[in-house]
This record gives sequence, structure tokens and C-alpha cells, in this order.
Amino acid sequence: MEEPEIETRQPIALKGNEERIISATSKKALDLSHKMRYNNNVNKNKLRKVVFTMTNKMTQRDYFNEIIALAKANDRQDLVDFAEGRIEVLDKKSANKKPTKTQAENEGYKDAIRSALATVDKGVTVTELQGLNDILGALSNQRVSALLRQMVEAGEVVKEIDKKKSYFSLAVTNEVEGE
Repeated sequence: MEEPEIETRQPIALKGNEERIISATSKKALDLSHKMRYNNNVNKNKLRKVVFTMTNKMTQRDYFNEIIALAKANDRQDLVDFAEGRIEVLDKKSANKKPTKTQAENEGYKDAIRSALATVDKGVTVTELQGLNDILGALSNQRVSALLRQMVEAGEVVKEIDKKKSYFSLAVTNEVEGE
């Protein structure tokens, strides 16, 4: 038994981007329609991946570095000089920034943490640390914990974990004086 001939027509847009081929009597046309929907979904997934990678925006510094690379490849020293000058301006802007009000407050709190940790011989928890100092007692547990995390990353404080509890102490510094 021969299969009936497929009657083909131009794709008709239905429901957004989905397209189907209208045919009268063929199972093949339905299979083709299914394949088109599958391919559309695959293409949408690829598009989502591309959009996701595009969310990492390039900074001005990145653009100027790209210009420098392209200009050097094309022997355009004037563009290289321009882009390098712009990068210098960006460096000057970032060097002149003052700490914000919150950053200045946090430095005072970090001094209070240093003085409180200097009074104890062993590691203390965040709650115990807040009990040692009235200034730290007024802060939330989360804020003191965040400040301690910053100090651990800077190497000023040592964090030890024992039975799922974090204990903090001052880092020991080896300073050699007057040689």
C-alpha cells in the first residue's frame, strides 16, 4: 500500500513562535510538525544560554583593553594612546574614593572586636564576643559575624570550627623589632 502524497503549504504562525505545517492526510506531516516544535525548543534553550552569558557585562576597562588589542594588531598607536589614557583616568577615579559612612562605622566596630578578642585567651563564639563588649552587644549577631568574616579574610582573626560551632581568636603575628 502506497502512502498518500503529502500536500504541503507554507508554514502558518500560530501561538507566538510555534509553527505547524498544515496538511490534509499524512502522518509524515504531523511528524514534521513535531520536529519543528522540538527544534524551536532546542533553539530557545541555546538562546537562553547565550542570554545568560551576556549578563556578564563588560566594564569600560574591558572595552578599552579590547581597543588596545585591536589597535596594536592594526598598528594604530593613536588609538592605543587614547585607550591607555582613558584607563589612567579610570584608575584615578577609583583611587580617590573615600570610604562610605557604613565602612567607617565598621572600622570602629572592628577595633572593638580586636580589643575584645585581646582580652580572652581562647577562641570565643559570636554570642560570647557580644557579651564581652557593650558596643558589640548592641549589634546583631549577623553583623558581628559578617565583620568577623571580613577580618578572617584579611588575616586579622583566626576561625576554628569545633562540633559545628565557630570560635574566633586574634591571629598571632610574628614581628621582629629593631635590627
